[in-house]
Amino acid sequence: MPYIEVHHFIPQEFRNEFSNSIEVFANYATLCPHCHEMLHKAVDNERKPLINYLYNERYNRLETMGIGIEISALYEFYGID
Repeated sequence: MPYIEVHHFIPQEFRNEFSNSIEVFANYATLCPHCHEMLHKAVDNERKPLINYLYNERYNRLETMGIGIEISALYEFYGID
């Protein structure tokens, strides 16, 4: 049966880096199991385009919630060089 998974775009382990809570809808990405697994386990050149897409899709909504983040910080959070 098809299903989706929820991914914290800004990983929960970095929640203390922000003055506002990251537990907002703008930080939740609904993904198919394949893409979710990719974000966690794929090589950097496969993950980077997906992170870029998700970042561009939700940047304004995160800003509205008082969660400003640069793409370079996300790369660091995800361990991407």
